[in-house]
Formats: sequence, structure tokens, C-alpha cells
Amino acid sequence: MARKKHRHVLLLGGPYMQNFYSCITRLARERNWYLELDERYNPPRDWQGDGVLSMHLDVPAMNDFMDGVLARGIPIVDLIDVTGRTDFGRVSTDEAALGKAAATHFHDRKFQHAAFFSIEWTPLHQHRYEAFAAAFHGGSLEKWSWPADASNEEDRNARLEWAARRLKEAAKPIAVLTFNAYNAFYLSTVCKNIGLDVPQEVAILAGWDNEIYNQHRDLPISGIIHDDETICRKATDLLQRMMDGKCANNTSVRVPPLGISVRHSTDAFAVADPTMRKAITLITSNIGKPFGPSQIADRLGMTLSQLNLISQSELGRPMLGEIIRLRVEESKRLMRETDDKLSTIARLSGFCNASYFIKVFREHEGVSPRVWRVRSAHR
Repeated sequence: MARKKHRHVLLLGGPYMQNFYSCITRLARERNWYLELDERYNPPRDWQGDGVLSMHLDVPAMNDFMDGVLARGIPIVDLIDVTGRTDFGRVSTDEAALGKAAATHFHDRKFQHAAFFSIEWTPLHQHRYEAFAAAFHGGSLEKWSWPADASNEEDRNARLEWAARRLKEAAKPIAVLTFNAYNAFYLSTVCKNIGLDVPQEVAILAGWDNEIYNQHRDLPISGIIHDDETICRKATDLLQRMMDGKCANNTSVRVPPLGISVRHSTDAFAVADPTMRKAITLITSNIGKPFGPSQIADRLGMTLSQLNLISQSELGRPMLGEIIRLRVEESKRLMRETDDKLSTIARLSGFCNASYFIKVFREHEGVSPRVWRVRSAHR
């Protein structure tokens, strides 16, 4: 069998391309490419080769580099649509599908108010906001973007005050889609600083999931999972076809996200009643301790009958039913994120013993915790 023609390909990287490196490297070996890696903020001037994979930024150095490469007839495939340019190939996440996934996630949780949050703003941020706005059908939708003013760009205190003001003034409860995980954790930190509960008052979903951000955080953030493997495979395939002259050099391909990794930051239903939000916050913040509806009512300064009336009206179930539901959800989180034994998980999620935990879990989920855990691991 004839060996594939050797190609010299440049990969212009950056911090958001870390998930792509190993995949692109493997695919490059399969295609017999010589892969050269360089930094996108300082690309090699007058580079000569067969093709470029990049994550384009709208900065002078990179624009000059891309213009020079295109002028020399070298094909480019970009992996993110930050600039909106259409003069080179592109394989990126389907923003319409992402916006629909986020809106559906919030609709399923009964949120009537939403916002899109980002510290930066590029054409990609605009596309993501527009896709979310087109899919979200609720009471209100706001756009929270840090004012593009070079004079205050580095003023950290001003930015914190701005974000805090937007959060305080927003209708509650509100669901917020952030551009990526960094913005999500920034917003969750502001919520903590000003005493807003996540997710009861502010539910936060990252538009670009990043598990690294969740490894050492008290508040795990839900995130939309981009199909990085498919993006890399389609990008290398498209660049190969461009270098072989088999397709147009401005071909665009969109890849829908895989789904949502649901973590604590959106693990709630929208509850308008402030008393019920306080009750749920008390439950979730003490989930591993032994308590019942009467203790929650006492902490709120009301009778159990009054609390059950509010719970039934807001959630469609009495307070005990909500406590059990939240304990089951906590046990599912622990089974997903730890290797703890079921007896330990039962204790940490507030069940009196493992036998009762298994019985209640089966009633809620239709399968035993052990079966659920195995299935979850294979999703």
C-alpha cells in the first residue's frame, strides 16, 4: 500500500485548545503529518507549509499571520468562530444547538428569568447570546457583558461591583448561561460574596464545560459538553481535503454539543417564594446531617403545617418529599464524582443507614444505587 503523502501542518495553540492537543496529535500521526506547534499570540512570521489548524484571535499579530498564509495559498481550518471571518475553513460548535440545550435545561427547571453573562465580548459571544435568546422563552432575558472600555478593562474592583449590581437587581430566581467555565466561576464567586444562594436564587450554567475548574471547588458548576473529539476529527479531515484540493477553502462545519454535565449549580427548580428558597438552602447546606421537616420549620419560625402548605403550592409535594428528593440528588452526585462505598454515600447524603438509602433510592429512580452508578459511568 502506498504511503500517504507527508504534510507539514502548523497548530496554533492557546489555553482553550488544551482539550484538543492530544486528539489532534493522534490524528496527525494517522495522516502522516509533521505537526508543528506554536503560540497563537506570537505566530511564526512568513511560515511555509501545507496547512494550518488554529483558534483564531482578533489581534494584529494573528490577523497579519493569517492574511499572509492565505495570500500564499495555504489552507486554514479554524476551531472557534471568535472573529466571524469567512475567508478560511472552520469546524466549531453548533451555537444554535448549544443555545437550545441551555434554554431547554432552564425550561425543564421552570425558570422564568434568565441572563447571558460574559466578561469579554466577540462575535462568538454574540452568536452564543443570540442562540440562547432565540431558544429561551420565559419572562425576561438580559445580556450582562462587561462594558468594552479600555480605561476600565483592568479595574478588578469596578468589574466586581458591576457584576454584583447586576445580580442584586435581577429578578429572582434567575438562570444564567455564562460563556465558559471561567465566567461561571467568576459569577459564582460574586454570588458568594454578596450572599446570593446558588442555585436557589441564581442558577449558573457554563457554556463551555471544564472539569479542571471543578476539581477543587466547593460549588461544582454545570456545563455544556462540547464534542471536542468530533471537532478535531472533522477539522483534520477538512484540512486534509483542502490540502488535496477536494473542497473549497472556506468550508464551514458545525458540531452539536454532546449534552450537559449537571452539577450543583443548576440542580434546582425555580422557586419564586423566598421562604421556600430559604428552606431549600437550609436543606442543601446541611444535607449530611439528620433532620426532618419540623426542624426546618422551626429554623424558619413557622409551623410545619404552614411550611407544608408553601411547599405543596410551590413544589407540588410536602416538605418531607423535597428533603428526600434533595438527599437522593446528593447521593447521585456523590456516586458520579467519588468512589465512596454506598454506606458512606448514604451517611454523607443524610440517610440514617444504607438499607433505608437503597430502599428510598429504588423508589425514586426505579433501580438500585449500584445499578444506577454503573449506568451513569457508561453515559
